[in-house]
Amino acid sequence: KGTGGFRSGVRASLLSFRSGSRGIGLENRLCALSGEAGRTLDLAAFSPDEPKHGLTSTLRGGAKKDRGGNSTKKSNQQADGLKFRQEVHKVISNLLAGAIAGASVESALYPIDTIKTRLQAMKGSVGLKDKVGALRGSTSLYSGLLGNLVGVIPASALFFSVYEPVKEKLTQPTVGIPQWCAQFAAAATAAVSASFIRVPTEVIKSRMQVGQFQSAVMAMKTIVKQEGVTGIYAGYKSFLLRDITFDVIEFVSYEQIRQYYLQSKVPDAKLNAIEGSAIGAVAGALTATFTTPFDVIKTRMMLQGRNKVYSGVIDCTRKMILEEGMGSLFKGVGPRVTWISIGGAVFFGALEKAKSLLETFAPANEEA
Repeated sequence: KGTGGFRSGVRASLLSFRSGSRGIGLENRLCALSGEAGRTLDLAAFSPDEPKHGLTSTLRGGAKKDRGGNSTKKSNQQADGLKFRQEVHKVISNLLAGAIAGASVESALYPIDTIKTRLQAMKGSVGLKDKVGALRGSTSLYSGLLGNLVGVIPASALFFSVYEPVKEKLTQPTVGIPQWCAQFAAAATAAVSASFIRVPTEVIKSRMQVGQFQSAVMAMKTIVKQEGVTGIYAGYKSFLLRDITFDVIEFVSYEQIRQYYLQSKVPDAKLNAIEGSAIGAVAGALTATFTTPFDVIKTRMMLQGRNKVYSGVIDCTRKMILEEGMGSLFKGVGPRVTWISIGGAVFFGALEKAKSLLETFAPANEEA
């Protein structure tokens, strides 16, 4: 008996079962043999003609197959997949929201921007006759719009694809800086990133608005041919000075007013398009007032072409004050404040609306 007897008995029973036996008495024989070997073997034997019973066994100490590891691995994979889809959606949403907002404000307010540019380009005192002359040709007020949109849309998309993640990263508690500092840094970083698209767009737009060129393609070819590649980046430093200042003031103002307003509402409340427009108008008006001198200098630098009347930002500022007076730095301030305050309303209203619509396509925050 012992182990050898147990193995022989099991082998004989299995051979008997394979040869056509319907398993009658098999369970009893195995139980007897297992008892002799000092082991436990519970087997529900069944024949082909008998109902199939559930087969359970406890072998060699009762080892069971653990499926917990596979379940945990699958759960982790699902969580990683969901997180990846959410990050992709966030990136695409920032790109699309920025593009929609930028295209909306540029299309709606381009004529006012054209009038402002023409007034800033005039030297000396600007009288009523000059202001009326800036309105010449209703269709020419849209000169360069299409070419400008080609640059504005990707520039706005790039701006928000940088601004939102940088702001989100810097506002985390572990960073330990005030929120307005995080918004300041995010806006400045985004402005520098978008400037590589914005500056050529602005140069071409400005020259078309004052009638130097009839099409964006002609403007690009002529500028590059006569002034080189650096020509399309004319006034880059003055542009950065204006844009970084502008974006920092506008976005920090908007975010702070927005945050203060939301604190008066229910927790986790979000702005709708109308509320975003109202706050954006206030932020835009404040920004336009403080940054008009930078905008005037930027316009003069971009329009000088090969004449090189000004050697740089400081030289331009000094000559304007000496030759035209301090008020020359605020030329076009009226149209600009109007344009940017309305623009702020359109821009941030469109931004909030786009964000709200795009959130409906966000991946569900649940495991499949």
